[in-house]
Amino acid sequence: MQAPRRTQKDAPIGPLLNAFFGWGVLPGTEVKVGKIALVSGNYEGPATVGVDLNYRAESHRILVHAVREKEVWLVANITYDS
Repeated sequence: MQAPRRTQKDAPIGPLLNAFFGWGVLPGTEVKVGKIALVSGNYEGPATVGVDLNYRAESHRILVHAVREKEVWLVANITYDS
């Protein structure tokens, strides 16, 4: 069991966006990472990578847009399925 999290006075009403997993994935939620596959682009970058996730008995897919700058990969954008 996890301790309750206090909400801030100026917190938005509605689901929260987890920067990595998407909408409504609260702290402490178990997330299983599944298949990871190149969707578009190439291995030298820029590229879009699809990542299959499973949480709360639901399957989700996010798209990670990655770019390469001076031998370092950076996340340029993440697109969530819902």
